Amino acid sequence: MNKIIEALGIKKIYYDNSSKTEVLKGIDLTIYEKNIYGIFGPSGSGKSTLLHILSGLDYPTEGIVKVFDEDLRKLSPEKLFRLRNEKFGFLFQFHYLLPEFNVLENVMVPLLIRGEKEGIAKRKAKKILEELEIIDKIKLYPKDLSGGERQKVSIARALVGEPKVLFLDEPTGNLDLRSSEIILSMIMEIYQKKDLTIIVVSHNEKIKEICNEKYLLKDGYLTKLI
Repeated sequence: MNKIIEALGIKKIYYDNSSKTEVLKGIDLTIYEKNIYGIFGPSGSGKSTLLHILSGLDYPTEGIVKVFDEDLRKLSPEKLFRLRNEKFGFLFQFHYLLPEFNVLENVMVPLLIRGEKEGIAKRKAKKILEELEIIDKIKLYPKDLSGGERQKVSIARALVGEPKVLFLDEPTGNLDLRSSEIILSMIMEIYQKKDLTIIVVSHNEKIKEICNEKYLLKDGYLTKLI
């Protein structure tokens, strides 16, 4: 298996006046292609912080993150943005859909930002919406959708650019039980069909069932779960 992400000695410290809080205390983690990695732990343990550092949304206080053998700190802002746009997909607890755009337009956004022509972006967006069985909602706006439907649209937006890595930050945290089960089933189906590596952080025990690599983040340290 090919190595995609390598994190070495990751520390994250937040300073507040004269005090400091060490959230991550020296974490090593290697992510290989075509696996589902789950990082679990209590609320406030730093799971989202670690996910943001692995994806280049944040930088560690100390340590190195390499993605496709490139040190993220050494990438220009333009190259880092392009990496996230072209190689990464993101799904968060809150859908962050643009309220003034309908479903189709929301899914098209990452491709338009990339510079693809509107016609091509529209065709790709419709294709992924059809795959996720939400094509009948393309003219609706986020306010017209249920929580589960909004998260489906968010998944479509994350996948439309054909990323290599999908980052999931508490993907079921804002959903009811039934919607959570649907989203988990969809994530597993996506993983089986597409050439994807998935990294998910959550405190939802059900998510452990779909992960083939599991870790516990507690007191700033990462431990592999058997």
